[in-house]
Amino acid sequence: MEHPSGTNRQEARSRVSRRPALSGFLGEIRRAIIIKLQAKKINYTKFFVRHFGRIPYFDVELGKAADLRSYLQSDSRKPGISAFMRLKNEEQFVEATVESIVHCVDELVIVHNGCTDRTPEIIESCRLRYPDKIRIFEYKPKVFPCASAEHRLEPMGSPHSVVNYYNYALAKTTRKIAIKVDGDELYLDKPFRQLAHDLRSGNCSTPIGVQGINLWDEIDGIFVNASHPVMADIDKGFFTVSPRTFFVHYRHYELFTYAYERSAGIVFYHLKGMKKDRGLGNYCVQPGATTFSAAHVDRLTEPDLISWQEFSLLMGDSADLPEPATLGLRARKNPQEPVTG
Repeated sequence: MEHPSGTNRQEARSRVSRRPALSGFLGEIRRAIIIKLQAKKINYTKFFVRHFGRIPYFDVELGKAADLRSYLQSDSRKPGISAFMRLKNEEQFVEATVESIVHCVDELVIVHNGCTDRTPEIIESCRLRYPDKIRIFEYKPKVFPCASAEHRLEPMGSPHSVVNYYNYALAKTTRKIAIKVDGDELYLDKPFRQLAHDLRSGNCSTPIGVQGINLWDEIDGIFVNASHPVMADIDKGFFTVSPRTFFVHYRHYELFTYAYERSAGIVFYHLKGMKKDRGLGNYCVQPGATTFSAAHVDRLTEPDLISWQEFSLLMGDSADLPEPATLGLRARKNPQEPVTG
């Protein structure tokens, strides 16, 4: 899939007015509500126990099928907050991500799989800086990419399923409260630190979702993805680890069993649209092979954009959000950067 030229991208931006941008915000809210309602209606734990007698999981270290509930050890966890990351080829932003959260959590579990870049080297240097907080694991089995036919057919308890990979990372955490963090997220110190403090002190309870702004860069600046401006609290948030908290299979990717009915608001910037490959290197997006629709792939690769200033006006309450440039984020210099993996 070709990257749109600078002229075409400028034309796309010029077509974005406040009305479609606001429509995008409302559409995002609607999608979040629908997913939350669906999650409320399904008790995943009862479903899996009823149909399988257990929650399917494969212990890749012992090489055997197991019940995930025994690995979550919810009754013996220590007080505090664990963040967990699953990484593949995240060298561009992973160090910044780690630095933005490591001082706010009690434990950071990092699991990597199939990396062909410097990700393992970078996270090891982070571990050496914070040996009391960071633990690193390698998930060795090949994992089928999201949106691939292989993923769609692979059961959640297979070692090759991204679901098993996610549950492996969660099972490695040891604290009572956990949060999933991606390798392309930059957390804002003030709101994230305050939220973590409130959770530890009991001033805030779980589950509580968090939101992030989806950024996108071009050679002339950093923008907000108007097609999908806010990464809503669907699988992003703090939760108390229990036998009811785990990941399950969906035809395109994994889903988390919790629905966050409360939100702490925006606490991070999502940098997927600023990655060299637009974050698509870990997805199957090739025509004829992907489970995504052509329209969905187009939204991922050629979104409408709005300026940071217009986004701030639309949000109204974003005055406390720092401009991306003040956090050291810079737009790409090469217009020919690839956008697909």
